[in-house]
Amino acid sequence: MRLIDIGKSKGIRLSKNIINKYHFENGLDLIESDNYLKLVPLKKKLREGWDKFFLERNNDIDTDEDFLDCDIGKWCD
Repeated sequence: MRLIDIGKSKGIRLSKNIINKYHFENGLDLIESDNYLKLVPLKKKLREGWDKFFLERNNDIDTDEDFLDCDIGKWCD
């Protein structure tokens, strides 16, 4: 397998068959060992559940309502 250029980094390209066979559709995790690298599928999608988390805790988040309601135009004169 050859490395491909990705900006200033290098990477590998996995075929769709490999991605499907090893269940990498949601991404993968790289585990380093002394002699090898192991690729394992992520258990869930990245950021899965974040929307639910923030919606449930909306009232727990401390916000400055006066700042949010201010007229930003008055600062731009």
